[in-house]
Amino acid sequence: MPVLATVRWQVLVIGETSNETLAPNHPAWRRADAVISEQLIQAGFSIHDKAALGLAEQCPDAECLRRPVQEYVSWAREHAAHMPGARIDLIVIYEVVASQRVSAATRPWRVQVPGRMVDVANAEIVDQWSGGDNEFSDLPFGCVDACEANWIANRVAEVAREVGAVLAEKLAGYERKFVFQAKADGFTPGVPPDLVMRAYRVPRWVGIAALAPPNRRSRDESRGWHERHRCPL
Repeated sequence: MPVLATVRWQVLVIGETSNETLAPNHPAWRRADAVISEQLIQAGFSIHDKAALGLAEQCPDAECLRRPVQEYVSWAREHAAHMPGARIDLIVIYEVVASQRVSAATRPWRVQVPGRMVDVANAEIVDQWSGGDNEFSDLPFGCVDACEANWIANRVAEVAREVGAVLAEKLAGYERKFVFQAKADGFTPGVPPDLVMRAYRVPRWVGIAALAPPNRRSRDESRGWHERHRCPL
């Protein structure tokens, strides 16, 4: 069952910098953030307001540098624990990369919006992407400084819009997968205990497998059950 059929995802969209990305004060970051969020909202996801979470839309390099997935997950879980209603289910982490091929006669700009998506519940990377290979060569003659920055921001927005649309489509069918293990004691072999019967009624139940075969010579057994469950948020 797609997650959108049950509850809206709480998504945080953030940018991270590296040696390859544009400077954090470049207007392209705001444009990328806005259009990615817009695509996800249109698809039915709930996007966190970064200001409400105490995050700046544009931050110093040291605060936005690329970090390990576990750091994002730990921060999101701690934040949710201290702020009821601020649950973060998924973090969309993107970068903004733009470089000019000076060797070409047309001096085209290559624009990419790479990134990854992290599921906070299981600390896994849901998806990651390179950001495509998009080149633009329509920079007006004499367009420099602020003009060039705005032009780059517009091109970044075009790429980010495509990225956001693809992410929304992928997430619409994404399901979290959980594995539960339980032990049932003192039941009659051949008669499923109440635990097993309840598992059959769980939405998106996949199946149950015995971890240890029952001792058929005894009618008072301990038996391990392995229940695999796909569960929407």
